[in-house]
Amino acid sequence: MSENLSNINLLEAVNVKLEPQGFKGIYGCMIEFQSESKMNFLKFKYSYEYLGNKNYSGHIFKINRFKDIYINDKSPQNFIEDISIEVSETLYPLEVQCNHSGGFKTIRNFDEIKKRWHKKKKSLLSKYKNESVIKYINVFDKSMSFEELFIEKMRNDFFLSLYFQPIFKYYTAFYKIESTLKFPIVGTSKQVCFKVNQRLDENHLKENEYRIIMDGEIEDERSLTDLEQKLDYPIYNSDSIEDKGNCQITYQLNNISKIIEGIYAEFNLNFGNTRKVVVKMFLLE
Repeated sequence: MSENLSNINLLEAVNVKLEPQGFKGIYGCMIEFQSESKMNFLKFKYSYEYLGNKNYSGHIFKINRFKDIYINDKSPQNFIEDISIEVSETLYPLEVQCNHSGGFKTIRNFDEIKKRWHKKKKSLLSKYKNESVIKYINVFDKSMSFEELFIEKMRNDFFLSLYFQPIFKYYTAFYKIESTLKFPIVGTSKQVCFKVNQRLDENHLKENEYRIIMDGEIEDERSLTDLEQKLDYPIYNSDSIEDKGNCQITYQLNNISKIIEGIYAEFNLNFGNTRKVVVKMFLLE
């Protein structure tokens, strides 16, 4: 912090509060999955619109996904990719409520989404008799059976999980705090816990720029074998300390509203086929 700033300004600067009133924006998004032998990536865009603060219980955002989706820089190339994209379109618009620290809280328009899905399901079943398509539809339909199941499904979305993390906090005079955060790095399995050092970049703060940096390691009750087998709960014990993986995440915030303008995240994993996941999300307009 620059020397001419008072203690009051210091306290204000490290107390990061989200003030998203009037926000509308479009984000470019990319997620990259790397194994030892290959890399696959997905690109698309989201629009975000701030809807308000419902009874002061948390911020609400309406999210839409653009139709153009690219897999390894190409439009969907096969039948299953087309179906999965068509099915997922029923999720949008999606209304997400977060708490005042920015953490994911709930989905507010489940009933509306469920109605869209029932209409789409009827249309798909009338068009396709392929066994693999019917199986895919049934799996998706199961996640729509109960609101709690659906919310958990959306909590496991990589972009929602990263965007709605509790980053709007008081970072103390030392510019940092320790947190335990969860990320969906094992597919549809239970999210994985990371012990994270969460800090404001002091050098950027001197220039009135807000950058939050997280460095963390997996600190989950499940062993490497549990995670390898995508188990939700610990089954296989380990007698030794295991290096399960780590993460490095950077958030770039607007210096006034504190709206997220960019996210860059790397997850390095010591289990499974995917050994590295890179997520990028940047405000385009």
